[in-house]
Amino acid sequence: MGNHDWDWDGNFPDGVYAVPPDPNTPKVKIRKFVNWCKANGIPLSEAHRLPPEVMEQFLEYPDKDRAKDEKSRGSPND
Repeated sequence: MGNHDWDWDGNFPDGVYAVPPDPNTPKVKIRKFVNWCKANGIPLSEAHRLPPEVMEQFLEYPDKDRAKDEKSRGSPND
């Protein structure tokens, strides 16, 4: 990456470049998280200090939720 001659503006004309997230990583339920912090008097600037056990309630795992949905609908072999 030492070459500074590459034309960034010409290759990203709309000015936006983003890498899509991994579909298998958990998503954070931000609204629930912020509301919980407010209700418990935790400033958002200190939220990074919360233990993993507390943070777990704000995470949504794609595979876990998909498996839960499939169980509630019943498997096709039933």
